[in-house]
Amino acid sequence: NWRLELSLDGSGTIATESFNVEDFVPQRVALELEADSETALEPGETRLIEADVRFLYGAPGAGLPIEGRARIQRDPSPFEAYGEYSFGLHDEQFAEELFELPASTADGSGQASIPLDPGTRGADSRFPLRVRAVISVQEPGGRAVSDDVILPYRPQDRYAGLRQQGEGRVERGEAARFDAIALARQGDPVAADLSWRLVRVDWDYDWYRSEGSDWRWRRTRRVVPLETGQISLDGEVPAAIVTRELDW
Repeated sequence: NWRLELSLDGSGTIATESFNVEDFVPQRVALELEADSETALEPGETRLIEADVRFLYGAPGAGLPIEGRARIQRDPSPFEAYGEYSFGLHDEQFAEELFELPASTADGSGQASIPLDPGTRGADSRFPLRVRAVISVQEPGGRAVSDDVILPYRPQDRYAGLRQQGEGRVERGEAARFDAIALARQGDPVAADLSWRLVRVDWDYDWYRSEGSDWRWRRTRRVVPLETGQISLDGEVPAAIVTRELDW
Protein backbone atom coordinates (compact mmCIF):
# COMPACT_ATOMS: atom_id res chain seq x y z
CA ASN A 1 0.00 0.00 0.00
CA TRP A 2 1.58 3.25 -1.16
CA ARG A 3 0.72 6.86 -0.49
CA LEU A 4 1.62 9.80 -2.75
CA GLU A 5 1.70 13.34 -1.37
CA LEU A 6 1.95 16.52 -3.42
CA SER A 7 3.50 19.47 -1.57
CA LEU A 8 3.80 23.11 -2.53
CA ASP A 9 6.42 25.42 -1.02
CA GLY A 10 4.80 27.64 1.57
CA SER A 11 1.52 25.73 1.51
CA GLY A 12 2.51 22.28 2.68
CA THR A 13 0.65 19.17 1.42
CA ILE A 14 -2.01 20.10 -1.10
CA ALA A 15 -3.07 16.63 -2.35
CA THR A 16 -2.68 12.96 -1.44
CA GLU A 17 -3.45 9.71 -3.25
CA SER A 18 -3.20 6.09 -2.10
CA PHE A 19 -2.56 3.14 -4.43
CA ASN A 20 -1.53 -0.51 -4.37
CA VAL A 21 1.25 -2.28 -6.21
CA GLU A 22 0.35 -5.90 -6.87
CA ASP A 23 2.05 -8.77 -8.61
CA PHE A 24 0.63 -9.76 -12.02
CA VAL A 25 0.15 -13.49 -12.54
CA PRO A 26 -0.13 -14.29 -16.26
CA GLN A 27 -2.67 -16.76 -17.57
CA ARG A 28 -1.35 -20.31 -17.36
CA VAL A 29 -4.12 -22.29 -19.06
CA ALA A 30 -5.51 -22.16 -22.61
CA LEU A 31 -9.07 -23.25 -23.43
CA GLU A 32 -10.38 -24.08 -26.90
CA LEU A 33 -14.00 -24.97 -27.68
CA GLU A 34 -15.47 -26.78 -30.65
CA ALA A 35 -19.11 -27.48 -31.55
CA ASP A 36 -21.37 -27.68 -34.59
CA SER A 37 -22.36 -24.03 -34.94
CA GLU A 38 -23.78 -24.36 -38.47
CA THR A 39 -26.68 -26.77 -37.96
CA ALA A 40 -29.62 -25.35 -36.04
CA LEU A 41 -30.29 -26.92 -32.65
CA GLU A 42 -33.80 -28.42 -32.40
CA PRO A 43 -36.06 -28.96 -29.36
CA GLY A 44 -35.17 -32.12 -27.45
CA GLU A 45 -31.70 -32.27 -29.00
CA THR A 46 -28.53 -32.42 -26.93
CA ARG A 47 -25.38 -31.11 -28.57
CA LEU A 48 -21.89 -31.65 -27.22
CA ILE A 49 -19.38 -28.86 -26.76
CA GLU A 50 -15.84 -30.25 -26.93
CA ALA A 51 -13.34 -28.53 -24.65
CA ASP A 52 -9.56 -28.79 -25.03
CA VAL A 53 -7.63 -27.62 -21.96
CA ARG A 54 -3.87 -27.33 -21.80
CA PHE A 55 -1.20 -25.50 -19.87
CA LEU A 56 0.67 -22.90 -21.87
CA TYR A 57 3.90 -24.79 -21.36
CA GLY A 58 2.39 -27.69 -23.33
CA ALA A 59 1.05 -30.21 -20.82
CA PRO A 60 -2.64 -31.17 -20.97
CA GLY A 61 -4.90 -29.68 -18.31
CA ALA A 62 -5.76 -33.04 -16.82
CA GLY A 63 -8.09 -32.98 -13.84
CA LEU A 64 -9.01 -29.30 -14.07
CA PRO A 65 -12.66 -28.54 -13.23
CA ILE A 66 -14.88 -27.18 -16.01
CA GLU A 67 -18.21 -25.42 -15.66
CA GLY A 68 -20.48 -23.43 -17.91
CA ARG A 69 -23.72 -21.58 -18.40
CA ALA A 70 -25.82 -20.83 -21.44
CA ARG A 71 -28.20 -18.05 -22.44
CA ILE A 72 -31.13 -18.24 -24.86
CA GLN A 73 -31.13 -15.10 -27.03
CA ARG A 74 -32.78 -13.70 -30.14
CA ASP A 75 -30.69 -14.42 -33.19
CA PRO A 76 -29.94 -11.07 -34.88
CA SER A 77 -28.95 -12.75 -38.18
CA PRO A 78 -30.79 -16.06 -38.29
CA PHE A 79 -30.79 -16.85 -42.01
CA GLU A 80 -27.84 -15.55 -44.01
CA ALA A 81 -29.56 -15.79 -47.40
CA TYR A 82 -32.54 -13.77 -46.14
CA GLY A 83 -30.82 -10.98 -44.26
CA GLU A 84 -33.32 -8.33 -45.47
CA TYR A 85 -36.28 -10.16 -43.92
CA SER A 86 -37.70 -9.69 -40.43
CA PHE A 87 -38.81 -12.78 -38.53
CA GLY A 88 -41.04 -13.24 -35.51
CA LEU A 89 -44.09 -11.44 -34.16
CA HIS A 90 -43.72 -7.67 -34.11
CA ASP A 91 -45.26 -7.32 -30.65
CA GLU A 92 -43.60 -10.28 -28.92
CA GLN A 93 -41.64 -9.34 -25.80
CA PHE A 94 -38.82 -11.87 -25.66
CA ALA A 95 -37.00 -12.42 -22.37
CA GLU A 96 -33.59 -14.10 -22.39
CA GLU A 97 -33.18 -17.25 -20.28
CA LEU A 98 -30.02 -18.29 -18.45
CA PHE A 99 -29.28 -21.82 -17.30
CA GLU A 100 -26.36 -23.80 -15.93
CA LEU A 101 -24.56 -26.54 -17.83
CA PRO A 102 -23.42 -29.79 -16.20
CA ALA A 103 -20.05 -29.55 -14.49
CA SER A 104 -17.22 -31.62 -15.91
CA THR A 105 -13.53 -32.42 -15.41
CA ALA A 106 -10.82 -32.57 -18.05
CA ASP A 107 -9.57 -36.09 -18.63
CA GLY A 108 -5.94 -37.19 -18.81
CA SER A 109 -5.50 -35.62 -22.24
CA GLY A 110 -7.18 -32.35 -21.24
CA GLN A 111 -10.41 -33.15 -23.08
CA ALA A 112 -14.00 -32.81 -21.88
CA SER A 113 -17.46 -32.97 -23.46
CA ILE A 114 -20.13 -30.63 -22.09
CA PRO A 115 -23.73 -31.47 -23.08
CA LEU A 116 -25.93 -28.55 -24.10
CA ASP A 117 -29.67 -29.18 -23.87
CA PRO A 118 -31.99 -26.14 -23.93
CA GLY A 119 -34.99 -28.28 -23.00
CA THR A 120 -38.24 -26.38 -23.56
CA ARG A 121 -36.67 -22.94 -23.07
CA GLY A 122 -37.79 -20.50 -25.74
CA ALA A 123 -40.26 -22.99 -27.20
CA ASP A 124 -43.09 -20.44 -27.24
CA SER A 125 -41.13 -17.74 -29.07
CA ARG A 126 -41.74 -17.05 -32.76
CA PHE A 127 -38.30 -15.48 -33.11
CA PRO A 128 -35.36 -17.48 -34.47
CA LEU A 129 -33.12 -17.96 -31.45
CA ARG A 130 -29.55 -18.79 -30.59
CA VAL A 131 -27.74 -20.25 -27.58
CA ARG A 132 -24.56 -18.61 -26.30
CA ALA A 133 -22.63 -20.97 -24.06
CA VAL A 134 -19.77 -19.68 -21.89
CA ILE A 135 -17.40 -22.40 -20.68
CA SER A 136 -14.85 -21.80 -17.92
CA VAL A 137 -11.94 -23.86 -16.65
CA GLN A 138 -10.39 -23.29 -13.24
CA GLU A 139 -6.64 -22.82 -13.09
CA PRO A 140 -4.82 -24.49 -10.18
CA GLY A 141 -4.74 -21.10 -8.44
CA GLY A 142 -8.51 -20.74 -8.70
CA ARG A 143 -8.69 -18.19 -11.51
CA ALA A 144 -11.16 -18.93 -14.32
CA VAL A 145 -10.28 -18.91 -18.02
CA SER A 146 -13.36 -18.67 -20.26
CA ASP A 147 -14.38 -18.99 -23.89
CA ASP A 148 -17.76 -19.05 -25.62
CA VAL A 149 -19.54 -20.67 -28.53
CA ILE A 150 -22.80 -19.60 -30.23
CA LEU A 151 -25.23 -22.13 -31.71
CA PRO A 152 -28.37 -21.41 -33.76
CA TYR A 153 -31.51 -22.62 -31.98
CA ARG A 154 -34.83 -23.11 -33.79
CA PRO A 155 -37.62 -24.38 -31.51
CA GLN A 156 -40.29 -23.81 -34.20
CA ASP A 157 -40.83 -25.98 -37.29
CA ARG A 158 -40.88 -22.96 -39.59
CA TYR A 159 -40.44 -19.21 -39.52
CA ALA A 160 -42.32 -16.57 -41.50
CA GLY A 161 -40.34 -13.60 -42.77
CA LEU A 162 -41.44 -10.26 -44.19
CA ARG A 163 -39.52 -7.76 -46.33
CA GLN A 164 -40.85 -4.39 -47.44
CA GLN A 165 -40.33 -3.53 -51.07
CA GLY A 166 -38.82 -0.19 -51.95
CA GLU A 167 -36.97 2.14 -49.62
CA GLY A 168 -39.03 1.54 -46.49
CA ARG A 169 -41.43 4.45 -46.97
CA VAL A 170 -44.94 4.60 -48.44
CA GLU A 171 -46.38 7.86 -49.78
CA ARG A 172 -49.95 8.91 -49.10
CA GLY A 173 -52.32 7.36 -51.62
CA GLU A 174 -49.98 4.45 -52.45
CA ALA A 175 -50.20 0.78 -51.52
CA ALA A 176 -47.62 -0.88 -49.27
CA ARG A 177 -45.84 -3.84 -50.85
CA PHE A 178 -44.08 -6.69 -49.09
CA ASP A 179 -42.40 -10.00 -49.86
CA ALA A 180 -43.23 -12.95 -47.60
CA ILE A 181 -41.27 -16.15 -47.13
CA ALA A 182 -41.51 -19.25 -44.94
CA LEU A 183 -38.34 -21.09 -43.90
CA ALA A 184 -37.66 -24.40 -42.22
CA ARG A 185 -35.32 -24.61 -39.22
CA GLN A 186 -32.22 -24.93 -41.36
CA GLY A 187 -33.20 -22.01 -43.61
CA ASP A 188 -34.72 -23.82 -46.59
CA PRO A 189 -37.91 -22.31 -48.13
CA VAL A 190 -41.06 -24.35 -47.50
CA ALA A 191 -44.65 -24.23 -48.73
CA ALA A 192 -47.11 -22.54 -46.38
CA ASP A 193 -50.45 -20.75 -46.25
CA LEU A 194 -50.16 -17.47 -44.37
CA SER A 195 -52.69 -14.90 -43.20
CA TRP A 196 -51.82 -11.22 -42.96
CA ARG A 197 -53.46 -8.21 -41.38
CA LEU A 198 -53.04 -4.50 -41.96
CA VAL A 199 -53.65 -2.25 -38.96
CA ARG A 200 -53.27 1.43 -38.20
CA VAL A 201 -51.71 2.42 -34.88
CA ASP A 202 -53.00 5.74 -33.51
CA TRP A 203 -51.35 7.57 -30.61
CA ASP A 204 -53.27 10.19 -28.63
CA TYR A 205 -51.41 12.58 -26.31
CA ASP A 206 -53.04 14.70 -23.63
CA TRP A 207 -52.08 16.79 -20.61
CA TYR A 208 -53.64 16.40 -17.21
CA ARG A 209 -53.14 17.41 -13.62
CA SER A 210 -54.54 16.43 -10.26
CA GLU A 211 -55.42 18.96 -7.59
CA GLY A 212 -52.25 20.40 -6.10
CA SER A 213 -49.91 18.56 -8.49
CA ASP A 214 -47.87 19.51 -11.53
CA TRP A 215 -49.00 19.03 -15.10
CA ARG A 216 -48.25 15.60 -16.59
CA TRP A 217 -48.73 14.04 -19.99
CA ARG A 218 -49.82 10.62 -21.10
CA ARG A 219 -50.34 8.81 -24.35
CA THR A 220 -52.94 6.28 -25.43
CA ARG A 221 -52.40 3.63 -28.10
CA ARG A 222 -55.24 2.50 -30.31
CA VAL A 223 -54.98 -0.26 -32.95
CA VAL A 224 -57.47 0.02 -35.83
CA PRO A 225 -57.88 -3.05 -38.14
CA LEU A 226 -57.96 -2.02 -41.82
CA GLU A 227 -57.52 -5.06 -44.04
CA THR A 228 -56.83 -8.80 -43.99
CA GLY A 229 -55.67 -11.30 -46.60
CA GLN A 230 -54.13 -14.68 -47.29
CA ILE A 231 -51.23 -15.86 -49.42
CA SER A 232 -49.89 -19.27 -50.46
CA LEU A 233 -46.16 -19.93 -50.62
CA ASP A 234 -44.92 -22.60 -53.03
CA GLY A 235 -41.65 -23.26 -51.19
CA GLU A 236 -39.56 -21.79 -53.99
CA VAL A 237 -40.01 -18.02 -54.33
CA PRO A 238 -41.39 -15.32 -52.01
CA ALA A 239 -45.04 -14.29 -52.34
CA ALA A 240 -46.11 -10.66 -52.68
CA ILE A 241 -48.45 -8.84 -50.30
CA VAL A 242 -50.04 -5.65 -51.65
CA THR A 243 -52.25 -3.62 -49.34
CA ARG A 244 -54.96 -1.15 -50.30
CA GLU A 245 -53.99 2.41 -51.01
CA LEU A 246 -53.13 4.21 -47.79
CA ASP A 247 -54.87 7.51 -47.19
CA TRP A 248 -53.30 8.42 -43.86
